[in-house]
Amino acid sequence: MNRKMNARCLAVLLALALGFQPAVAQSWTPTVSEYWAKAGATGDGTSKQNPSGKLHELLDKAKRGDVIHVAEGEYYGRNDTGEFAINVPNVTIVGGYNGNFTERNPFKYLTILKRKPGVKTDYTKTLGGIIAMDPQAHATGRIASSAGLILDGLILDGATRNDYTPNDKRLIANGSWKEPIVKLLASDAFMAANIKFRNMVIINGYYQGIWVKWHGDQNEVVNCLIVNNMIYGIDATGAQPARNSPEGNMPGAFLLVENNTIGYNWPNDKSGSGQGIGISAGAKITNNVITMLAGTRAAMVLSPDAKTISGNVLWVTAETDTGQLPQSTEAANPGFMPDLAYFESFSGHAAKFGNIPLDTINAERTARGLPPIDKLGAATTPESVAYGKEYPVNADLFKAFVSRLPGKGFSTNVSFKTYAPRDGDVPGMKPVAPGDYQEVNFDQLKGKGNASALDGKRVKILVGFNPRMMGRWLPKYNFSAVDHVAWELRQPGSTQENVSQKIMAYSLIGSPAAKRFNEIGNKDARKNTWASGVYVYGILYAEGVGTYPWSLLVEAID
Repeated sequence: MNRKMNARCLAVLLALALGFQPAVAQSWTPTVSEYWAKAGATGDGTSKQNPSGKLHELLDKAKRGDVIHVAEGEYYGRNDTGEFAINVPNVTIVGGYNGNFTERNPFKYLTILKRKPGVKTDYTKTLGGIIAMDPQAHATGRIASSAGLILDGLILDGATRNDYTPNDKRLIANGSWKEPIVKLLASDAFMAANIKFRNMVIINGYYQGIWVKWHGDQNEVVNCLIVNNMIYGIDATGAQPARNSPEGNMPGAFLLVENNTIGYNWPNDKSGSGQGIGISAGAKITNNVITMLAGTRAAMVLSPDAKTISGNVLWVTAETDTGQLPQSTEAANPGFMPDLAYFESFSGHAAKFGNIPLDTINAERTARGLPPIDKLGAATTPESVAYGKEYPVNADLFKAFVSRLPGKGFSTNVSFKTYAPRDGDVPGMKPVAPGDYQEVNFDQLKGKGNASALDGKRVKILVGFNPRMMGRWLPKYNFSAVDHVAWELRQPGSTQENVSQKIMAYSLIGSPAAKRFNEIGNKDARKNTWASGVYVYGILYAEGVGTYPWSLLVEAID
């Protein structure tokens, strides 16, 4: 036995010495996973007992359908810049756990995503938002998707992305981060569809709170506190219409916006608006509280397609100033009690610059024990009119903004969902053992002479990678741009740009195979596969175009 083992070891060493590398399949992984993150931890995140301290690294690992559970604490993102990239679909990030993951209450155990204090960066090195997609994915031939994203129980705090004056704590426009807190703007169709925000706090942004290029009819913003931002609290003005095309079908965007509190929005130096909700799509907007808007101050800028508007409360907005309230909407004081120093600055700035009627401001100030402002434009100290002042994030935040009106706006008295991984049984997510794939070559795929023997079979084939293809889809097998990425596989051996020996390949976006393609099949790396080739594994179909009319649903790539 020892002689046999020694002989095998010698053979391996000899092969390595001669330059041969054993094939190692890089995308043979469990179909879906759960991860755990805890600030300051040093584990790999694969169990509650071994959590990772790097939430952004778990997101880089995540596959389609994975769940990441996040304990209380502060998380600073990649390079401490406060950014967390969402690049695969159907990922769920669940915050608000205690340190040992035995209890979840995001309003008790604060899970805060922010830039590390003191860290500076520039726009060429960043994603833009705290939650964002990679803006370079499309240009480099990779695929990135935030479709199906669920965010639940996180605090996204933009304060450390901004600059403030040391004395009066006024926001300095030139040094502050001119991007939304959440920025999900996909270059590819369908990649920002059916996104859900639940029990979130989105605060201290210099631009929008949430800015998404929404697709699909299963979008939600529910029980969120969105305060101290600019332009819009929720910006859905780029929501997409229905799409029926050879690339795939997607219903027009529809949003459920329910039981949120949106307010204390400032006018931005690039835009006079400090508004609540902007939606250019169908929507159900119910039981929200929108209050204290500066700038142009419209609570809701809506498309005629917004089907249901009911039970919303407006207080100190453009609509309540004029008495022209939207349908089924009332003007009522929700009884918020924000931080007093912050409120003094907000109300003083609004009075000085005339954005809110003076009588309204004085009534609010008197209710908080602050002196009324005698005349429009009057102010006592620079701090009392400080623009864009940071709102402190602590446990008092929730007490300040829970509505005294039953059933209206954001609440801490809610039940919290539990989440399990998704998509484990979706075709393209479940490779079988490597030995169960029959090896084929391009000679066998010329024409369809082998259709009866190979159609629908699991095969492996040595290939080089050509670029992504945008126009060739197989509706017969539900291969479309909604859920798949398509590219060409070429016969290896030639380093010429154009070869005739090629077939189509499809992989499920966010699957281990698709993530592997992003690594070695992108614009910069794919030519390295042309000479010697890489093995891919998947299900072969006798459908395609050209001399080699076959297609492969890729399940794994070496």
